[in-house]
Amino acid sequence: MKKILYIPVLLLMLLGAGCQKDPLDIMPDGRLTLEEIFGDEMMASEYVNTMYDNINPYGTAYDYFTLLAGFSDEAHDNDFPQDMYRAPSRWYNGELRPNWNPLDIQFSTGSSNPESNGNYYRKNWAGIRQANVFLANISQTPFANPQTKARLIAEVKVLRAFFYLELIKMYGGMPVVDKPFSGEFQFETLPRQSFQECVDFIKQNCDEAILEQHLPLRITTEPERGRFTKAVAHAIRSQALLFAASPLWNDTAGNGRWEVAAEASKSSVAALLAGT
Repeated sequence: MKKILYIPVLLLMLLGAGCQKDPLDIMPDGRLTLEEIFGDEMMASEYVNTMYDNINPYGTAYDYFTLLAGFSDEAHDNDFPQDMYRAPSRWYNGELRPNWNPLDIQFSTGSSNPESNGNYYRKNWAGIRQANVFLANISQTPFANPQTKARLIAEVKVLRAFFYLELIKMYGGMPVVDKPFSGEFQFETLPRQSFQECVDFIKQNCDEAILEQHLPLRITTEPERGRFTKAVAHAIRSQALLFAASPLWNDTAGNGRWEVAAEASKSSVAALLAGT
């Protein structure tokens, strides 16, 4: 009988000990703090790699492998008008709205149904946020080779310029944000800059990256294929300045913006030909 009584008493003691455990003392869940990420050279470098995931798919990735030409005057999609749900059909029907874009209907891998994922707006802003977080924290990261650190900083500036160019091409002027938001930030106070101000910011990022001697002009090794280079910075800068000079966004008199765009393109071509 005594042995039977000992069992519930022991269980109560174990339960009591468990209740005294700190509820915040939990098993590791794999999450990392920014301090941990930017305290390590390898993890800081890998953080840059995650930014590339925010680049939107192109080519045949538009809703059941529809070519982008079908959304322009270059071609007409043959699914119209038989299939009115396809992205080109909805584009032709004028369903482009400030809060929704038919181009965001993309083919869902492994499924027979397309999905609207809002990639264009959301993912570009996600890339800008990651770039700002990186640039705000990378100064504290110890690198065995300072040249690697300088290259990554320049690369992230080109990525940030790219994400901004993607946004303004589709939505016009956007808020220019170059620092991470705090948890208390009031987003309703964030002003929207003009198209030209965004282009100026893009140009600034590209100029700084182009001047960085450790950012390569081209990728020459297979493992680095797809990374942004000085050549990409030249292309982004030239395209942004060309858009700013176009009649759609150029409300100034004279040819000043055209001259700036032409000079930037000329210097880019010269740099590419010279391999610098």
